[in-house]
Amino acid sequence: MGEVMKKLIIIIMVVILVGCSSKENDKPVKEYDFLKTSGPIYLTSVGQSADIVIMKSILKQMNLDFVYEPTLTADQLSVGGGTILISTGASIKGMESTGVTVKQELNRAIELVEFSKEKGLTIVAFHFGGMKRRGQISDQLIKPVISSSDLMIILSDSNNDDFFSNMSKSKKIEIQKLDGIEDVPVIMEGLFR
Repeated sequence: MGEVMKKLIIIIMVVILVGCSSKENDKPVKEYDFLKTSGPIYLTSVGQSADIVIMKSILKQMNLDFVYEPTLTADQLSVGGGTILISTGASIKGMESTGVTVKQELNRAIELVEFSKEKGLTIVAFHFGGMKRRGQISDQLIKPVISSSDLMIILSDSNNDDFFSNMSKSKKIEIQKLDGIEDVPVIMEGLFR
């Protein structure tokens, strides 16, 4: 079975798992009153990992209106606030299929977070890939987004080296460490309901 087919099957399984778990999730919803989550919602990726597809599925299941643009640029953002959800982590195949380089992604990431901060958008960064989706290139793309975010959402197994925890402490950024993808809808409910 080809690598692309394996990834497609994994994504489909995650979407089904998230769909089933989000309907009967009995975990309490944490309110994020300190975040400004009114206005448009944007979903993009820095590094073009598959995490964006998972979040897209969750937002659709919540019936939220959002702009989905994997290569979103600062000039496509609203100047009147809103929330930008940024998937972080590198997929070389994803970047190749999108036609972007690591340098282009890094520059776009920096422009996105600088513009978002300047215009008052809430930045929510997320990484679901675990340690296997970390490494020099991923961390290079993750760092400028995470260090400028208002909230970071990660799977606990992405943080075995305390990369995210250390950044959360040093930059005073709220961090949500989740056991699995099935916990993500609870966080989204807290942000957007």
